[in-house]
Amino acid sequence: MDLIVLDYDNGSFSGRLHDLALKSREISGAMFFWSATGFLNQLRVFSGSQRIVVILMADRPLLQDLFRLKELFEDVSLFLLLSDHLPDTLSAAHRLHPRFLTFMDEGGDDFMGVLESFIGQQTFGSLKGGLS
Repeated sequence: MDLIVLDYDNGSFSGRLHDLALKSREISGAMFFWSATGFLNQLRVFSGSQRIVVILMADRPLLQDLFRLKELFEDVSLFLLLSDHLPDTLSAAHRLHPRFLTFMDEGGDDFMGVLESFIGQQTFGSLKGGLS
């Protein structure tokens, strides 16, 4: 499975995700982007493989732009870390049907735990005949 990260935070979260990708046998490739252009091109070009997409510091304008391209997210497991708690941001995030949603200001321990569990479950499921 591949890990694709769009990081608008440029913070330590990318480092933690990078470390996770290095230590996880289940992740075959990890790509990190700091602009939406390369990130969206990656989603357009590569499909078919199991992909986890993480977007850090997602705000309402970005989420609205991504919703216009929602077909790119139909075959990915989307994890969002939102930049704020505003109702419009939360509404825009839910329209993308993320697998997990939290806020950047709440820290990343819960997020990292959920992501690690998800990766383990996906691998276990694929070894057991495709359970998910």
